[in-house]
Amino acid sequence: MGQFYLTINKGDATFTIAFDNDYIASLADNTQITLNYSGLITSDALSVDPATNKATLISGEGNKTESDTIKVYNAKITVNKVDDKEAPLAGAKFKLKNSDGLYYAGSGTNGTANWTADGVEVEAVEVTAEDGTKTYTAEFKGLKDGTYTLEESTVPTGYNKAADETITISANNTSETNLNQTKTIKNETGTVLPSTGGIGTTIFYIIGAILVIGAGIVLVTRRRMNAN
Repeated sequence: MGQFYLTINKGDATFTIAFDNDYIASLADNTQITLNYSGLITSDALSVDPATNKATLISGEGNKTESDTIKVYNAKITVNKVDDKEAPLAGAKFKLKNSDGLYYAGSGTNGTANWTADGVEVEAVEVTAEDGTKTYTAEFKGLKDGTYTLEESTVPTGYNKAADETITISANNTSETNLNQTKTIKNETGTVLPSTGGIGTTIFYIIGAILVIGAGIVLVTRRRMNAN
């Protein structure tokens, strides 16, 4: 390709690519030149104040063409943990699964989420607001658009496991309600019977069968006694 040089303006995070004039003059009419570039956006503020990305082409004759403005953002899911009386509840931990079946493994140095087969548990920790209100919250940061499954991986003692929650972060939607989503997860008290197929359920079937058989034996015995 022809000669070009690259200068970087650090003041406003822009860069300029200028092509050699002789190279441009040597090109045939309607020749297409394609430039590809990428960058990492690391600011947590992007979940409430998306950055913008735009390219501007200025020709030697002073003509100016601007591209569409692209908004760059990340998203965050906050879990608010409460009991069946809507009171803050400690002792819960969560995992977040993406649509590829991988689990959230924290955010890296560039601010974006990492994903692995096992992931990590994120504990709902005590947070005190400016007005003194206390909550137990867990946060998953650096997310892109997509559909996620929130799983309660550690359940507070004395409570039943909460159902999984599906959360969708819409693409090309930079509203704060989309990029900062909060889910209130409630635990009910009490004991849930083991799921179907577990040993707990099986033992109930066995006991029930024994009781039915026992009742049949008693009925037959009484009929024989009455016959005598």
